[in-house]
Amino acid sequence: MAIETQYDTQDAKFFDDLKSQYNLLLVTATKIEKDTLHAFLKPIKGYNKIVKIPLGNQTYFVGTFGRYGVVHVSCDKMGASSPQASITTTIEAITFCQPTVVLMVGIAFGKGGKQKIGDVLVSESVLPYEVQRRGKDKITNRGTPGQACHILLNRIKNLTDWNYAIGNRKPSILPGLLLSGEKLIDNADYKKELLEAHPTALGGEMEGFGIYTACTTKSITHWVLVKSICDWGDGKKSRGKERKQKIAAETSINFCHHLFDTDHGFTDVKLSPIVTIEPELVPASPVLAAEDNVIIEEMKEELKTEAAGESRIIEVVVRAFYMLDDDEKIDIAKELNLFSEEPAVQYSKVTEKEIFAKAKQMNLLPELWEEIHKISPFANPRNPFIKHP
Repeated sequence: MAIETQYDTQDAKFFDDLKSQYNLLLVTATKIEKDTLHAFLKPIKGYNKIVKIPLGNQTYFVGTFGRYGVVHVSCDKMGASSPQASITTTIEAITFCQPTVVLMVGIAFGKGGKQKIGDVLVSESVLPYEVQRRGKDKITNRGTPGQACHILLNRIKNLTDWNYAIGNRKPSILPGLLLSGEKLIDNADYKKELLEAHPTALGGEMEGFGIYTACTTKSITHWVLVKSICDWGDGKKSRGKERKQKIAAETSINFCHHLFDTDHGFTDVKLSPIVTIEPELVPASPVLAAEDNVIIEEMKEELKTEAAGESRIIEVVVRAFYMLDDDEKIDIAKELNLFSEEPAVQYSKVTEKEIFAKAKQMNLLPELWEEIHKISPFANPRNPFIKHP
């Protein structure tokens, strides 16, 4: 069964009490960036869906990303300057959620050479390449680079334990100058001209200078772009476009998620974690029929706990178990000796509740998690029922 992100729509007043904690703003520009990011978001405490807040020209999504509370907004238009592009979208979002950090994540075109699809470009600075003086015989670039936050850049450059792989290789993290403009670059000659004028540039995109402009306008100093290469802007963008954009979006967002999957490192930019027990087990809750949800709630009741953070963990584990087929559930019951009778004979929906009740009674929740993980691996390989140093 396909996993889909679920949403709970609230009005703007809902966010009033969250502003002090949910102060990381994530900005995207395309549908594939938005959909990929939402697969990484987790519901906030007390909710089992991502909170959705329609307000004015924008729609905001509130959740947790790694261990931090976030607000996400997606630009309705690509580029920076048109209505609903990155400048106006980001200014309105900053006004709404009053963040201390703004992060734009997604896809970009690369310079080429030794670069590969999926390599991650990080903006030490962003240059608006279309700000020019065109004389009779000479074109003079007059754009001024926007400098990204040095603290965020330091944390990114010193991230040492990211073990993500594309096939059999690890993507490179490439900090440097990114070009930003209104043109969707897909012409080899124009790209060559652009890079000859800016030889130190690593690649480019369309929204970054709008992020810088909005943050400067609203006095936000902590901002950075993290975008992964999806093409080379050389006239061949359409070849494998969907696959390459998916690789790039997942890589950049996975990198940023890992960056913020820590309790430490961001106090200098006034970010504090809100998740003390990491419940990252699956990207999102599966969409189930109403009667299925009733059974799941009954199963959760067997494991009811007052431990902080453990309720969400239990919900995700129960849902993961419920999504297995009957033979897989029977195999787990046999492996852990959870029934005196032959499970294949007595198996029914009530058996699922009994499995969890007995697993709790016999202190086998860690083992139950391991057996589920063997069949349907969780995104986070750490067993949440075992204390980790």
